[in-house]
Order: sequence, then C-alpha cells, then structure tokens
Amino acid sequence: MTTTSRQDRRSRTRPRANASVAVGRVLQNAAGRLLEAANGELSENSLHEVRIACRRAEAALRLCQGAADCRAGRWLKRRLKTLRRACNDARDDDVLCQWVQRHGTSSSKSLRQAIRTHRAEVQPRIVVLARRLSDKQRFERRSNKVLKQLRVCERQGQIAQAFGRRLFAEVHHFVKALPSQREDTSALHRLRIIGKRLRYASELVTEIWPDVALVELNEHLHSLQDRLGAIHDHVVGTRRLRRRSLDRGVRPLVRKAQGAAVRLQRNFWRWWQASPIERMLADTTAEVLTLMHKTP
Repeated sequence: MTTTSRQDRRSRTRPRANASVAVGRVLQNAAGRLLEAANGELSENSLHEVRIACRRAEAALRLCQGAADCRAGRWLKRRLKTLRRACNDARDDDVLCQWVQRHGTSSSKSLRQAIRTHRAEVQPRIVVLARRLSDKQRFERRSNKVLKQLRVCERQGQIAQAFGRRLFAEVHHFVKALPSQREDTSALHRLRIIGKRLRYASELVTEIWPDVALVELNEHLHSLQDRLGAIHDHVVGTRRLRRRSLDRGVRPLVRKAQGAAVRLQRNFWRWWQASPIERMLADTTAEVLTLMHKTP
C-alpha cells in the first residue's frame, strides 16, 4: 500500500483564493459595516459586527505590511482603530447593563438608566467616525491602493514570504505577551488582544493557503478569547460600577462582579495549565516557516 507524504499532499492542494481577493473581501465587509454605522444602525448586534469587522480589517492590513506597506494602509489602520475603540466603549455599556439587569435588584433601575444614557452619549461619536471613514469613498479609495500594491507583490511571487514574516511576527508578539503573574489582569487583557490579532491573521492565511495547518491554534485562540473576554467584562464592569459608588445598591454589585472575575481567573488558569500551548506554538512556527518557503 502506497502512502502520500504531507508535503506531497500540500503540493497538490490549490489555494481557495489569492491574497488580494481574500484581503479585498475583508475590507469590503468592513466597508459595509461602516455604512451601517454611519447610518446610525447601532443595535447591540450591529455594534458587535462593526467591532469584529474593524478587527479583521486591521489584522488583514497588518499582514499586508510586508507586501503593501503604504500610506493608505497606515491611514486605514489608524482610523479603524479609533472607530473600534469608540465601539468598545458602547459595547462595555451594553454588557454591563445586561449584567446589572440579571444580578441587580429593583433599586438598580436608576443605575441601568444611567448606563443606557452614557451609551446614548457615545453613539453619536461612533456615527461621526464611521461617516468620516466612508464619506467621499475615502475607505474604498485607500483600500484599492492597498490591493493594487498587493497584486504587484503577488505577480512578483513574494506574497507567501511577506505574509509568513508578518504572521511569524504576530506569533512572536503573542509569546512575549504570555503573562508571568496570575494576578495581573492587565497582562491577561494584553494577551487577549494580541491573541485576537494572531487568530484573525492566521484565519486569513489559512483561507489563502488551506494546506497551512493552523486549525488547532485557531480553536485554542478562540477559546482563550472567550475566557479572557469574560474576565475583562467583569473587570471593566467593576471599574465602572465603582465610579457610581454613591448610587443605591452599587456596592453589592461591585462585590459580586469582583468575585466573578476571581472565579473566572481561577478557571482560566486551570484551563491554561491543561492546554498544550508549547506544542501548538512549535507546530505553528513550523507551519509559518513552511509558508515562507512556498513557491508562487
């Protein structure tokens, strides 16, 4: 019985899309979400979709830095980051309001109203930022400049190496962000953010080169993002509740949020110790090196 090596299987596997097509889809999706935000469509779900679209577009643009590092790409990243941060503020209000509604008492009604008021005050800024990005085809024109340079890199046969180097840099950033102290919630938050960047970058790479085996890493990063996200929500909620210490019924909620954050951190570290993170990072590094040596 004959066997086929992994390398032979890879050589016969054709990519589903070239880099410019895959990156173009990510930027096009972001453009659509920007239009929704610019029109004031900012429900809890649509706000979440805007944030995700911004993150994916930022990750795609970072991947393109080695192949299409132009002023247009840097402009897009800065503006997307500013918009995303404004969306984060509103999203934190949505999460906190839901949590207070579940865990609060009848005296928490004024607190929920105060959170909703703050959310309503943040929303106009999001709309303005989205309009600045999408008006006069600013986003589309700059996206086209990035894609034009990307196609040049593809024709020169340098795209795999350029994307591989950037993905390797994202892996390196993730390793540097691994926390050394369990109680450092700021370090856990940084790990979550950098883990998101690595996950979105690796997902885009595997869309272009499906034979690059990063499925296990992506699943691990997805779980890490969910677990650290829950911790972050309670830490941010505690901080915001403390600002309203004079409001009736806030102190019990602060204690409850703090307790939940501590329990979630303990669960996270138990999960982390059982995770084969060292092996996954070693396998990921090997896959990235293989990607960098791909021929056009």
